[in-house]
Amino acid sequence: MPEVVDGKDLSVATTALSSTLKPRRMTPILTLVACVIAVAVAVLPSSIAQVWPGSGSITRRSLETRVRPAFVEYWATGEAKPGVALAQVVAYWQGFHVVKAVAAALLLTVLAVLLFDVWRRYVAADRRGRRWALGTFGALGALASLVALLIVVANIQGSVAPLSSVVSFLPTDGSDQAVATTADRITAELRTGASTPVLDALVSDFRVYHAAVVVSAGLTTLLLLAGGIAVWRRSRLDKNERRLRGITATVMLLLALSFGVVAAANLSTVIDPASALLAFFAGGGS
Repeated sequence: MPEVVDGKDLSVATTALSSTLKPRRMTPILTLVACVIAVAVAVLPSSIAQVWPGSGSITRRSLETRVRPAFVEYWATGEAKPGVALAQVVAYWQGFHVVKAVAAALLLTVLAVLLFDVWRRYVAADRRGRRWALGTFGALGALASLVALLIVVANIQGSVAPLSSVVSFLPTDGSDQAVATTADRITAELRTGASTPVLDALVSDFRVYHAAVVVSAGLTTLLLLAGGIAVWRRSRLDKNERRLRGITATVMLLLALSFGVVAAANLSTVIDPASALLAFFAGGGS
């Protein structure tokens, strides 16, 4: 007759086995998932944007050539609402940014879980070589997380104000005569302080475009600042974790400062969007 295993002993054994296998399995699984999502961030936006409502037949390849005549026509009509041609371009570009922002946010979430797992393994590591390997892997993961965060912030901007985002495809070097003529007219009206439906719409959208950065970068600044301070304060006696927390807190606080500068820089454009728009159409870029 088979020996009956006590329920308590079985539970302890299962927990022990789980704690032994989980860390080893979790890291490669999360790494694989992160790699798959990273590919999706690069590939999916263009594909899904092509079937985005209102995007018509716009593709990533045709976007730049389609936006030029569409914008010239938009300005010529003088109406605040974009015509069909420009509306399709804007719809495609908005879809592109929405998909990319969502995919990048998902990637950022997975990377955060992965970094937490690597953190635990680093602290528990009892060999110098293992700590070095985990530390290097964690540094690469942190860098990937920063890239994902930047992608999220940039694509939130494009999702909220796709018109201003797609306008950045217009050449400002005079290579396209029709666009150059339109840019000259916009520049002239901005300099005189004129107010027309189409110009007011451009200025308003440009304000929203930069306000999105102020909000997203500002929130990121606060989160990084709070996180950095919390990590610094919760430093423990363990030498490995104390050093790791110190490095992590320092990086988070430096990033908070950087995002704060970005938010402040864009705030000036929100206050005076017409001047920034003038600089763009005069050849200074956005």
